[in-house]
Amino acid sequence: PASLELADADAATLYTVARPLIEELGVRIEAPTPQRWYLSSEAFGTLAGASPLRASGRNIEIWLPHEAHSGQRSRAWMKVQNEVQMAWFEHPVNEAREARGLPAVNSIWFHAQGALRTVTSPYARVRSDAAATRGLALAAKAQVDAAPANFAALAAALNNGSGTGATLVELDPFSAAFIQQDWGRWNAAFAQLERDWFAPALTALQTGALAALDLTLCGDTGSVTLSITRGDLRKFWRRRLFASLFIE
Repeated sequence: PASLELADADAATLYTVARPLIEELGVRIEAPTPQRWYLSSEAFGTLAGASPLRASGRNIEIWLPHEAHSGQRSRAWMKVQNEVQMAWFEHPVNEAREARGLPAVNSIWFHAQGALRTVTSPYARVRSDAAATRGLALAAKAQVDAAPANFAALAAALNNGSGTGATLVELDPFSAAFIQQDWGRWNAAFAQLERDWFAPALTALQTGALAALDLTLCGDTGSVTLSITRGDLRKFWRRRLFASLFIE
């Protein structure tokens, strides 16, 4: 979605058009921000939907919302989507976007479905810009803030604060470059992480300023977590090429 370069004002205009159409179908809709909406309907309670990141750049047919137990396409959602698509077709917002060489905003995407329930977290603090992560952290009553610019900014914030417990930092400089297959930008993002996060974190481990570090790397179909403490740094015989850690 970020690649659309959609301004909040244009998103708000499109929302104003779509909202009454959606509500006429008996669906409650809320928009805390112009570009992120929340829908509520019993007809959606059993649906499964993939995140935009999961479906971007792929044939979306297999990622469209479907009944979680049967795999059948959701007629209720298709009706909502069709109403919105027709209303936005040749809308002045899209005509102006196309005149500027930008893609039309021609549909909405259903994902992150579920019912509210109790959430717990092993983290006392969560630093992330992702709406889903921040929402889960708020539900777990963790302290929530934006992702810091670098490790030094995080360390300064923690030193100025109080309390104990682990801190989760979520960083995602790779996804957009991966989807667009912009490997130059991908490599630049990795180099920036090394400079701004990994190298300072290693120094903090060596000096004892940081007790332990868990690095969870999330891929397309799985994840791997690498854990290290200050004592691990002395185990030179366990050192391996970084790339070899992903093979397993």
